[in-house]
Amino acid sequence: MFHLKKGLIRIGAVILVFFIGVYRKFKPEPKRIYFCYNQSIHQIYHSIFIAIELSNIQKDYQVVVLSTSKEASQIIEEELNFIPNNVKFIKIKHPGYNRINFSINWFVFLCRLRMHKPCAVVVTDYYDNVFRQLLLDTIWIYTFHGPENRGYSHPHIRDYELVIFPSEDELRKIENIIGPLKNYKILGYSKFDYFHYHSPNPPQLFPEKRPVILYNPHSEEQESSFFDKGLDLLKA
Repeated sequence: MFHLKKGLIRIGAVILVFFIGVYRKFKPEPKRIYFCYNQSIHQIYHSIFIAIELSNIQKDYQVVVLSTSKEASQIIEEELNFIPNNVKFIKIKHPGYNRINFSINWFVFLCRLRMHKPCAVVVTDYYDNVFRQLLLDTIWIYTFHGPENRGYSHPHIRDYELVIFPSEDELRKIENIIGPLKNYKILGYSKFDYFHYHSPNPPQLFPEKRPVILYNPHSEEQESSFFDKGLDLLKA
């Protein structure tokens, strides 16, 4: 059954690529670099500022941001309206556009319909593996999601033509696990660029002076900084 499903996906991908190719012969598009976002809105700030900067520092490639989620579109639109840029923003409307939960396979398929021979695709998750099944041949760029990511991510790192590391320390951690890498650049955390564009004055988060509850999302000690710093924060 697995091989049958895989074969059907392959046949469907070939047909899809053929029709996209025919369509683009009549309606060509410029050389493009894509950034794709879905309802996983926490991924936006890991790469949206890369898209903005890339659109401003060069003119050879059009930077395109695709969104298949209403909530993601609102966040992206706020940033693009606030910061000068040359990004082409495309909202992909569909029956699940307003949903919080939406199939990753449909997300990839909807984005794939918009792409024809992209020069590069920047991702912060591993949905590129689904893109590859749909015969999207391009340069894959991965920007890190968090410190060193988790174990399940390590085997995938070599699949990318370029990996953007947040620090020398994180690079060393990964290389100690999977060996030396050549396909990387150290650029820091893109999400910290938020403070480059927005006011450096920190907002007053709790003006009411009410008791604050510190929530620790990870119960496993190796996955959380709470066990090292939590008591200090509670005493502060």
